[in-house]
Amino acid sequence: MNVANAKSGSGDGGLGVIGNEQLEWLEKDVAGTQDSTPVVVFAHVPLWAVYEKWGWSTRDAEEALKTLERFGSLTVLNGHIHRCCREAGGEK
Repeated sequence: MNVANAKSGSGDGGLGVIGNEQLEWLEKDVAGTQDSTPVVVFAHVPLWAVYEKWGWSTRDAEEALKTLERFGSLTVLNGHIHRCCREAGGEK
């Protein structure tokens, strides 16, 4: 397993930004990794647009995900969202 830690910071409009330096590092880090290798990415801000209005997205996430799309097993874990949502028995 190869583990990448994407430290996205506060960017334009309050969205996270990975940045060119970390995107280049990510490309180099996984360059020699086989497509069948499971990859886990830890990101502070989500790498998809959960709710951009509240800053729950990363502006340059598509670039990182494009680098990672070749892997058959990719897990992306994130934090940043300071809200707990629960659903039990169909009730919200």
